[in-house]
Amino acid sequence: MRLLGRTVWMLAFFTALWPLGALQPGDDLRAFFRSQTKNYASARVLGPLEGHPGYQTAVLATDPGFSHPPFLLVLRKIGGPVVLPFGTVEGASDQATLLLDSDGDGRVDLRTRQNLVPGWLGLKVPGLRGNGAEFRNLADRIYRQYNQTSGPIPAQLTLLVQSLESRAVDPGNPDRDLDAALKSALDQAMAEPALVVGTLAALSEALKSRGGDHPLPALYRGEALEALGRASEAKAQFERILVLDPRSLIATSKLARNDPGTLTAFRKIHPDFWATRD
Repeated sequence: MRLLGRTVWMLAFFTALWPLGALQPGDDLRAFFRSQTKNYASARVLGPLEGHPGYQTAVLATDPGFSHPPFLLVLRKIGGPVVLPFGTVEGASDQATLLLDSDGDGRVDLRTRQNLVPGWLGLKVPGLRGNGAEFRNLADRIYRQYNQTSGPIPAQLTLLVQSLESRAVDPGNPDRDLDAALKSALDQAMAEPALVVGTLAALSEALKSRGGDHPLPALYRGEALEALGRASEAKAQFERILVLDPRSLIATSKLARNDPGTLTAFRKIHPDFWATRD
């Protein structure tokens, strides 16, 4: 079951040819950038960071012709300094591959042909933060859609996602970085589940520091891990939901699917639950 998938934001890249970059998965991207900052003098803007006026993504090179790799993908303040790097570019423009930091830990760990911006970037923008209460309120309403016997009601879920989208770009919303991260995960679910896993991990960590975690990121993270065939990691996320919400029907039903006896017992108690119907 794929819970939600939405259209991805595609970036416009260069027309120049890009040689293979030197960075490899596992490399400390931030340490590399700190040691090489003075060498990166040329920049090409990719676009604004959604929901965060004043910030943009860009590609940096050491020369004006962008002929010497590695080229770095960075988040920066418009007219100001780089906040942090989040990836590099490999290959030619018509076959470009991105090597990204998928979860904000400072290391590159994901190769993708999709031109995507990691959803955790907004969590790193400097500024005041809310306590997450309003985000958790909206997350509760979305989460309940999956826990009700009938399952998600498309019209209601659409309205909730529209509210999420509005909140993600509202400059007066102190939790907009949380909303934007979740919105990004929904947007990218079909295109790059591995990037979604990293974004939701970063979102959960941010929530823990702002009043406590919520089961919704774990639910979507488990779904993304299932899409990647990482069953044991998905199981751990559904078990995590039961720590946060011991009465979770959606988590219990997912864990029961791989245990015939447990599934039979669940169906006896909840014969009409949407996720375990034949």
